[in-house]
Amino acid sequence: MKDTTPNMQDYAETYRDFKLDVPEHFNFAFDVVDKWAEDRTKLALISLDPSGENAQHHTFW
Repeated sequence: MKDTTPNMQDYAETYRDFKLDVPEHFNFAFDVVDKWAEDRTKLALISLDPSGENAQHHTFW
């Protein structure tokens, strides 16, 4: 594998300067999940029973 320069040169600087630009009126459910749910057959959630052994797959339907 060829050595490449990492995108992040200085973790501390990147951490210090990072800013997530979120609009003042942002609702994850409306802005993101509604878009995902446009195809109601897509996988929405995987739930496990208390033992953690049996999974159920749920769609947006």
